[in-house]
Amino acid sequence: MDPSDEIARLESVVDVLQKRLRDAGLDASIPDVPASNKNAADETQAANAQAEMPQESLVSIAHMDEIKSLKAEGNDLFRSQKYREAGLSYGKAMKIYTRADQPIDAKLLSNHAAAMLAIDKFVAAAFDGQRSMENDPTWWKGYWYRGQALMKMLQNKPPSTAMAERCEQAKIAFNQCLKCPTLPDNKRSEVEAQLKISKNVLMQMTTDCPQS
Repeated sequence: MDPSDEIARLESVVDVLQKRLRDAGLDASIPDVPASNKNAADETQAANAQAEMPQESLVSIAHMDEIKSLKAEGNDLFRSQKYREAGLSYGKAMKIYTRADQPIDAKLLSNHAAAMLAIDKFVAAAFDGQRSMENDPTWWKGYWYRGQALMKMLQNKPPSTAMAERCEQAKIAFNQCLKCPTLPDNKRSEVEAQLKISKNVLMQMTTDCPQS
């Protein structure tokens, strides 16, 4: 008999014996899955677990401490009315999410929007507010700062279709803000007041806007 055939026959006999031992519960040391297959299965399970992990968790594993530190630094600077420096700290934290190809935290975006609004960077503030709204539709400050930034853009501008569109967007933002479950009760009247202003300005603009 060819040696390779004999080896194959012996391997087959061993496989049968191992199966019988496992079925009888007599040899717990024999794995049910070959080691190579088990390793592959473990790797697949780990990959699936990572795929199911929330995106924020993927960032937090390696970088959340740094993000929290930068956010706290920005908050301290903002409270000290150092708005530009606060914006830089928030911006650094935002870049960590971007480098990890993950959505930026909505509260961090709204903080950056507030800093931009404070230094009259209205386009940037409106953009950050929009992204905050998109990343967490329940977070009220995204709508709030977007609405304020859009209204600020109207200052000292003559009525036009473009300005009327911005006012309409601000009105929508304030209206959506009022629907947010996270909106504090003590802020509701302030948002309602801004909504009323946006409606009045829009009505005036519609009247004064040149007709094409």
